[in-house]
Amino acid sequence: MITGADALTAGSPHWKPLWERFQGGQAGYHFLTSFMVDMPVNATREAPWEVRVASLLSILKAEDECTARHSIRVAENAQAVGIELGLSPGEVESLRWGSLLHDIGKIAVDPQVRDKPDKLTLEEFKYIKLHAHIGACMARPIVGDEVAEMIEHHHDHYDGNGYNQGFVGEDIPLGARVIAVADAFDAMVFDRPYHHAMSREAAGEEIRQCTYTQFDPRVVRGFIEVIRKTSPWVAVAA
Repeated sequence: MITGADALTAGSPHWKPLWERFQGGQAGYHFLTSFMVDMPVNATREAPWEVRVASLLSILKAEDECTARHSIRVAENAQAVGIELGLSPGEVESLRWGSLLHDIGKIAVDPQVRDKPDKLTLEEFKYIKLHAHIGACMARPIVGDEVAEMIEHHHDHYDGNGYNQGFVGEDIPLGARVIAVADAFDAMVFDRPYHHAMSREAAGEEIRQCTYTQFDPRVVRGFIEVIRKTSPWVAVAA
């Protein structure tokens, strides 16, 4: 699991144009609609936002099916944790959309970097870190600020050492803190280009050990309770 991530800088010619392109949500919106060849921009704006979210997910699936499947699994676990934590139906629904779209920014990342089987260079890591901000810019005009902030902050760490350094504890939106746990767990228990899957027990223990540093302790407790209910054969300490 990634800890102590450096703050983003803007000095690299490799990824600076991509950063500049997506700094505004409007730019992200027009980037997305340019892919929706069967749906003109005006029609897309007028469509129910659920339809527009489905369009985003279709784009993600076409570009990166592995990430699309990952996003669906993350959403299932995140929703369950939200319910376990006592969130309102509306909050759980927002969490669902934020989870489904948390990695939407990866469609703008060069596949040679995104799917690289070897360890990323520092430059490549800085580049791929942009997916959270890019995804928030893409999603904001469609799903609003609350969900976009979940996407923006889903790699922030509880102790402040995440992508957006300086966001600590409850400064990080609760939805983002939930997505962070569900995202990390799923990344560990399924094969990725850069690592083999570990057992659910080992992944749960890794999550537990990162409580207070990477993850919110309340969210971790809720997540472990969900795992116990849905997978009672998995032994994870409280």
